[in-house]
Amino acid sequence: MAEPRVALVAPWPPPEGGMAVQARGLRDALVAAGTPVEVVPTNVGLGPIGRVRGLRGIVNLVIFLARLVWTVPRVDVVHVLSASGLTFFLFTAPAVVVGRIAGRRVVVNYRGGLAESFLARRSRSAGWFLRRAHRLVVPSGFLDAIFRRHGHAPEILPNYIDVDRFDAPPDRTGDPRLLVTRNLEPIYNVGLAIDALAIVRKRIAGATLWIAGTGSERDALAARARAAGVGGAVHFLGRVPNDDVPSHYATASIAVNPTNVDNMPISVLEAFAAGVPVVSTRAGGVPFLVDDGVDGLLVDVGDAPALAAACIRVLEDPALAERLVDAGRARVEGFRIARVVEAWQRLYRSEVRP
Repeated sequence: MAEPRVALVAPWPPPEGGMAVQARGLRDALVAAGTPVEVVPTNVGLGPIGRVRGLRGIVNLVIFLARLVWTVPRVDVVHVLSASGLTFFLFTAPAVVVGRIAGRRVVVNYRGGLAESFLARRSRSAGWFLRRAHRLVVPSGFLDAIFRRHGHAPEILPNYIDVDRFDAPPDRTGDPRLLVTRNLEPIYNVGLAIDALAIVRKRIAGATLWIAGTGSERDALAARARAAGVGGAVHFLGRVPNDDVPSHYATASIAVNPTNVDNMPISVLEAFAAGVPVVSTRAGGVPFLVDDGVDGLLVDVGDAPALAAACIRVLEDPALAERLVDAGRARVEGFRIARVVEAWQRLYRSEVRP
């Protein structure tokens, strides 16, 4: 019997954001495994119109809705990659409604790190749409607990990673490099990594920080680095193509995740796969992914001295770094893309076959 046909409603690269990259990789792996997939992007390349802020949003929404109405009747399952805030009501809600009107099975796959505050503010309105989905799927125990507190019954199906992409031979013979692969937005608190670097360099003078990502805080972060006296040691790589990400992990001594808000960061899974020790804040769902002292080191959100101390521990204790790397590589095996795709295929089948 043929595999169910799926409409994947999701943000789509460019830009190379976490959810967009996950969506593209999931589509490619599903198609390779025999599942027909049609993509309904929630973001549209609009050329010059995309530079007109108000008009951009209106045109994007109109095109999205037209594609949604055209695509959904041709599939069996509508799989929506969802987050919180306005995007939930602009994209997730219409996908649920159109799917139900068309008599298709609807799966809401919520992936955002702001679920608690979103559901606290929008429990009734967002809950109405969530209850009309046939399945609610989240990637972590962290989100599972939040949704259950708000009266929902999700199931857990984790994010995936293509482990084999991260097989570049390591090149870590020079001065220590701290690597951050997060967008330069306030919730990711990349400035904390800069503050920590300033402390680390008082003990390890050659340490540097490499930041792969773009965002609204780029100039402010550069100024922060100069003010901290580490301007020459902080390297802004800008937007790094997804294919080039493994090469940056290959030169990193530590992967630093300084965020204030998180769910199941792909950057941590990438570091595990690449064999790079992880030092992270305890934000959100990170403790569900990183076992402190076993496969990574965790510190409190916003605590630069603690972040710096954890980095120094890893840099000065090769045996500790090796233990963290070995445990991280073992942990990431459960997130291999083939396993996750098989789980999604089973879920789709269970929805369309009695």
